[in-house]
Amino acid sequence: MQNIVYCFDENYNLQAFTSIISLLDNISKKVNIHIIHKTEDSQDFIPKVILEHNKLEELKIYRFKKQNYDYPNVFNAHVSEATYYRLFIEDYLPSEIDNFLYLDADIICCNDPIPIMDEIIFKLKKSNKIISAVSEIKNNNDKRIKKVVFDRLDMKSGDYFNAGVLFVDYYAWYSSKPKKELLNILIEKNQKLTFWDQDILNSYFDGDYIELDKEFNYVIDLATYMYTLKRKYKYKKTFIDAITNKNVFLHYAGSHKPWSVDGIVCNLSEIYHHNFRKISNYKYHIVHKRKRISINYFIKNFINLNIFKIKYFFGFMRAFFRSFF
Repeated sequence: MQNIVYCFDENYNLQAFTSIISLLDNISKKVNIHIIHKTEDSQDFIPKVILEHNKLEELKIYRFKKQNYDYPNVFNAHVSEATYYRLFIEDYLPSEIDNFLYLDADIICCNDPIPIMDEIIFKLKKSNKIISAVSEIKNNNDKRIKKVVFDRLDMKSGDYFNAGVLFVDYYAWYSSKPKKELLNILIEKNQKLTFWDQDILNSYFDGDYIELDKEFNYVIDLATYMYTLKRKYKYKKTFIDAITNKNVFLHYAGSHKPWSVDGIVCNLSEIYHHNFRKISNYKYHIVHKRKRISINYFIKNFINLNIFKIKYFFGFMRAFFRSFF
């Protein structure tokens, strides 16, 4: 039985539910889902469509026990402190779990991961390494990147992975019990941490991981896509279909999210909202980092007519005005 792990809080409930339903709708075998949550300890807050899904074997929730640690860079950021909960994972997941797949709440599943999961775990077991991940930086020789990333984290390798999707040999993780050392990094490098627990995990593993194909963590940076197209709204459907057909997991990384007013006008956000509609009666999920900024983006996209090109215009308007109350 495959095990899937999420860590999130009340600020990311809807994003996580959207991610979970996208996974359950695409996966070909039943899975166990484990959630480490900041405030919840029962299934009462989980949508019925998830709890009754025919691909869900069991869903377990572990309420995070507050730890007296300083979690850097979470104030006014597009992540919450829950991203650091992975550091404590050995305190929550049962020791009898052999392996698991960790997913960030901003991950959308587009295709069935099962056919390749067993192969990935087999490679992990054979290699005696603990995790498998997609590299953001590989075999780096650039002096500037070395200074900004690797010297900052006291890393000796030139490899740095994205922690949004991780395959984990939990038997090896639990046996090595890395929590103490991970927390030491959190304390000692606290002021040097830029990318949250991802920096901590990279500092700890320092290149000692199995490389995953990018299709398992295909990063979508909406700001980059929109800038590249000079903020033109329309993506060809063939372009979006190519992304969803080719990749297993899409990762909405960066500060521009599909649930932000500026992000929604990018067609690539429709992949997220298509799955959101499965767990909600609303057409769009809208979150304001700052309401004034959202209003400015709304006015800007109203003037340049981008808002009128959104798939469900009236659904967007309803969700937008509701989001203020």
